[in-house]
Amino acid sequence: MDRKTSTLLFIAKYGGYLITLFIIINFGTPGTAVLSTYMLAFALDSIRNFYLDNRHQALSRYSLYLQFGFILAFTFLDRSGIAVVLYIIIITDSLIAFPLPVGRQVFLLSLGSFALSSIYFGMEAGRPVLEVLSISAINSMVLVFAFGVGYMAKRQFEEKQRAEDALVKLEASRSELENAHLQLLQHGKEKERMLLVEERNRIAREIHDPLAHSLTTIIVGMEAAKKLMDRDPERARLELEKSQEQARRGLDDVRRSVKALKPRALEEQGFSDALRALSRDFAAQGVQVEVQMDRDLEIAEQYELPLFRVIQECATNSLRHGRASRVLVSLRRMGSSLALEVEDSGSGCASLVEGSGLQGIRERLEAVGGRVEFLPRGQDGKTGFAVISTIEEVFS
Repeated sequence: MDRKTSTLLFIAKYGGYLITLFIIINFGTPGTAVLSTYMLAFALDSIRNFYLDNRHQALSRYSLYLQFGFILAFTFLDRSGIAVVLYIIIITDSLIAFPLPVGRQVFLLSLGSFALSSIYFGMEAGRPVLEVLSISAINSMVLVFAFGVGYMAKRQFEEKQRAEDALVKLEASRSELENAHLQLLQHGKEKERMLLVEERNRIAREIHDPLAHSLTTIIVGMEAAKKLMDRDPERARLELEKSQEQARRGLDDVRRSVKALKPRALEEQGFSDALRALSRDFAAQGVQVEVQMDRDLEIAEQYELPLFRVIQECATNSLRHGRASRVLVSLRRMGSSLALEVEDSGSGCASLVEGSGLQGIRERLEAVGGRVEFLPRGQDGKTGFAVISTIEEVFS
């Protein structure tokens, strides 16, 4: 309830008490008992209004019924009918300040006691029954009207309070939505940044893998041509032509990688044939790449390019760093997972440092849900270097 409304109700209530007191003193019979019950009712109302309502809610309700008792006593002691003002005050006060069931109880008690007292006083004065009932009914309508006004005022206060509460909740919701919107924008920017970094890493891998393979092949071929130049010019020329062709193919692969396309062999021939073509490329450089894969093994398209690039990078590293002459690639199904093992016969390494090549292998496999482990020479007892990986839920 706003301060303006509270002030108006305060003035109306205590104005009613003052008017009642004025009438008692000037036009009634202000005996000690009359003034005592009146002052007790007034004092109890004031105590409840300024103290009990704020600190003792349970006592506040009981004080309301006690005040009604004082008003009832005042009614039979004064007999002037001015008690109707006190009944109006307690009815409206109970409706506005207390739950509706309490207001209804006070109204029914007030209506019954005031109607019965009017009938009693009329019959005692010797008035006709019809007149007594008529006066009682008219007096009772005053209380009914007071109840209706108090009830409507309470409903209005409740609706206003609900509207204010809804407004507060709306403001809180708006603030939460604004915060959520800001968080969403920040999340979107962070996601965009992560996607950008991921895309840059992917493009870097796409360019690094085929380029490293092609350059390694070209270097080996040119070294062979340089050694054969004096004693076998024809073979040297063939090696140079192979290197030249490899450079063209490497350039084509780099262009395709920049355009985010599959390697030409993988795109045109399929996964198995692309691996065989890769084996032939390395065989021309003196490295035997053996691929062991189940005949009925079908690999989904989204895994083909990562697996092809990983195998290509493993073979390239084996040739470039390990000086391997043999690379064994194994692809097999393990339940719903796909297992990839790449072993070489090279020199291995004493300590493992993940450069861009091994990091690219790890990132490619982890991007498709795989786990990878690198084994330098001596850790598994049989290989120069090995890459062991498992990709989960490939065949679910």
